[in-house]
Amino acid sequence: MEDTPSNATETADGTSRNQFSLSSLLWITTALAMLLSYARWLGADSLQQAMIFAAFASAIGLGVGWLIGNWRDCFFWSLLMTLLAYLAVAGGRLPNVAVFYGWGIIGAICGSMSVLAVPKNQLLAAILMGTVSCLAMIVTVAAFRFPFTELVMFDVGSAALLGAMFQPFLHFLQWFEKRSGEPRVLLASWLTISVLIGNFLVPVLGGVDR
Repeated sequence: MEDTPSNATETADGTSRNQFSLSSLLWITTALAMLLSYARWLGADSLQQAMIFAAFASAIGLGVGWLIGNWRDCFFWSLLMTLLAYLAVAGGRLPNVAVFYGWGIIGAICGSMSVLAVPKNQLLAAILMGTVSCLAMIVTVAAFRFPFTELVMFDVGSAALLGAMFQPFLHFLQWFEKRSGEPRVLLASWLTISVLIGNFLVPVLGGVDR
């Protein structure tokens, strides 16, 4: 059997094509440039916070991946969801630092859990992910020994709701990845760019100070 080049992938019709075309590399480079610009815009502490989020993603993703024997998928989805969580809360007005890092842990957990095929029922899977997300936020706040004020409880409730919503969202992303045939890094770049555009436009259009 003929070997497939390292920069090629096999399509549904049995042919091979490059994984990273010139346009793909352009999208990936654009996403990285926008991410760095956003971090610089937020300030000096943002890079350190991003590294902590990446540590959450790596530890949880690789840990769950080692347990189920699929560290590549767990690591990728954990890292992607943690990145999106960081983009969602960085520069925002959260009650305290525990809630901030709680969202990073939730992103890593949800990304890793999306690889599991248990339970099969999507509704039960969403309920499970929402419950785990809520508990993760509670444990994080308790570990930092912050009081559970009304604002903190709002984030606890939001963690349960968004955690449940992450399940169909991740299921859709995984389905789209298989159907599109595009490299998952490219899909992650598109998603990152979309979120960053929204973050840049919020202060401009809505007058909201992030």
